[in-house]
Amino acid sequence: LLGLPYDEKIDMWSLGCILFELHTGNPLFSGSSEKDQMFKITEVLGMPPDEMLALGRKSKTCFKKTKDTAWERDLSSPPVIPEKTEKSKKKEFGGYAALGGLPLTDHFDAVRKRRDGEVGHKAENYAEFEDLLLQLLQIDPKRRISPKAALEHKFLRRAGGVYQGDGASAAGSSAAAPPPTHGPQSRHHFSSHRPQGGRASA
Repeated sequence: LLGLPYDEKIDMWSLGCILFELHTGNPLFSGSSEKDQMFKITEVLGMPPDEMLALGRKSKTCFKKTKDTAWERDLSSPPVIPEKTEKSKKKEFGGYAALGGLPLTDHFDAVRKRRDGEVGHKAENYAEFEDLLLQLLQIDPKRRISPKAALEHKFLRRAGGVYQGDGASAAGSSAAAPPPTHGPQSRHHFSSHRPQGGRASA
C-alpha cells in the first residue's frame, strides 16, 4: 500500500488477518480502496513508522508532512470508492477513528460475550491472542514476529495438539493416532521430527 518492497514477512501479516477473521467471522481491514484500507489500518494500529513513509513511493497518496516535518493522515480528500460500493460511500466518507482508536479488544467484544465460559475464551486467552496478533500485524516488517517465534508463542503452545493456554486438558490428547498399518502408506516411514511445511520452520 505504501509502495515499498516486501518479502516473506508479508505472510506473517496475512496470517494475523486470517486468524482474526477465522475467530470473529469478519475481516479486520475491509477497505474499499487502497487509501481507505490504509486508513482502516491506522485506526487499529496507528501510523506507520516515519522511515517507511519517507521511503514509500505511494506514501503521499494517504499521508502528508506537516510543518514540523511529522507525518499525518491526509484527510483533505476522501478515498476513491469503487462504483460497485457506491451505496457505502456515505459510511466510508463519514470520517475515521483516531489513530489506534479501534483496538483489537473492541473487535473481540461480540465473540467474547457470545462464548463466555467456554474453554479457551477466558480473559487471559484473549490477552494472549491479542498479543500474538499485534506481533503478527506489526506494521514495520523488521519488528514483525518470525515464524519460529510465532510457533513458540504462548497462545499457540499445545500439549498433544490441544491448546493448553487456560490450563484445560483433553482426554487422550497425550497420545497421537498411530500411523496406518495397511495400504500404500505402510511402506513409508515418516519422522516425527520432520518440519510440517518449509516456510513455517524458516
